Amino acid sequence: MSTIRTQRIRRFAALPPWRRRWARVRAPRPEDEEYQAVAYEAVQILFDAVAGFGLTDERAIDAVRALRTIIHGFAGLESADAFQMERDPADSYRFVVDMLINSMRAEAAISGPDTAPLHVGEGP
Repeated sequence: MSTIRTQRIRRFAALPPWRRRWARVRAPRPEDEEYQAVAYEAVQILFDAVAGFGLTDERAIDAVRALRTIIHGFAGLESADAFQMERDPADSYRFVVDMLINSMRAEAAISGPDTAPLHVGEGP
């Protein structure tokens, strides 16, 4: 997963809620087909990215949840102007994304490949 892609996702997640419908924290309701389609596409991008590290099945779900947590948490804090230390928040964001990428690489190296890539809606 490229840092450029995660930076784009972060900028998008920091937009006002009415501008980033897919970025809602709650899962889409079954009757909201439009939101389900947009949410599916957004989350599938993350599943495809973690599959590139060899993470599938339950580990893919965990990795996608970690990515979403970092992206939304960071963007939420940033949009609330919560970062007041001298360091540029963009540098901190790159650091935390790089740290997660390195963790995914290490997990894949330690655990070996799983069975098959997951797609949104599959799995336990």
